[in-house]
Amino acid sequence: MSFEKPVAIIANGEPENEQLIKEILKDVHTIIAADEGADLCAKLKIVPNIIIGDLDSISTKTMEKFSDCEVIYRPDQNTNDLTKALEHAKTLSPSIIKIIALWGRRTDHIISNLIIANSWDSDIPLLIFDNYGKMFFLNSGKHRFKGKPGETISMFSLGEIKNLTLKGFRYPLDKASFSPSFNGLSNIYDSGSVTIEFSKGRLIVYEVFPE
Repeated sequence: MSFEKPVAIIANGEPENEQLIKEILKDVHTIIAADEGADLCAKLKIVPNIIIGDLDSISTKTMEKFSDCEVIYRPDQNTNDLTKALEHAKTLSPSIIKIIALWGRRTDHIISNLIIANSWDSDIPLLIFDNYGKMFFLNSGKHRFKGKPGETISMFSLGEIKNLTLKGFRYPLDKASFSPSFNGLSNIYDSGSVTIEFSKGRLIVYEVFPE
């Protein structure tokens, strides 16, 4: 499969600061507004390429403002706006999907969106932002990536994790297993190159932005 540039989804939660949003979007190929996320786009002066959802909560003014955008009507009430946006984003074969303004407002929506993101069954990685850091997800296997010594990283799971090994961190682990879940709040990068390896489960990883 040939992957294109990053795609961004703009939801209808609390937006990140303007400078961070500009940085997130600077290399994005396509911007998808998830239903009421179109109103947020209008407020932030961002022009989406696509608006998707059941369209029951977007203002008439916003629809008129973005009359040249592609609008995809998805009335299915069994899936929420994030799911609809993700499924369409997948058809674009992006290198990564960046998600803006997913958190905030109602806690039940936050929980629902976290479960959806954690259950994402695709090789296309997700990267979710807030004003304090970024979240991504790891499936079982061996993962090597760069870190900055002294910066904070947290790792969690919503299910069992087996044989978790952490190398290059302030608090390392060696083939440790956790059930029914794992709570690894506020670990620290001790090295510029780190390894996370585990044989079963899915990790939610949150990197805190440097101050």
